Amino acid sequence: MREHIGLGIVIAIVVLVMLAFGLVSPEASGESGAPKALPIGTSL
Repeated sequence: MREHIGLGIVIAIVVLVMLAFGLVSPEASGESGAPKALPIGTSL
């Protein structure tokens, strides 16, 4: 259970970082970043 919780925390941090970069530079990774983020979120 603890390993599963830790994995969830790591995934959450990665997602937050991806969102942060997307918000900071929407022009650089706007249209190319959104489609990549959706499959990752739905697959997990």
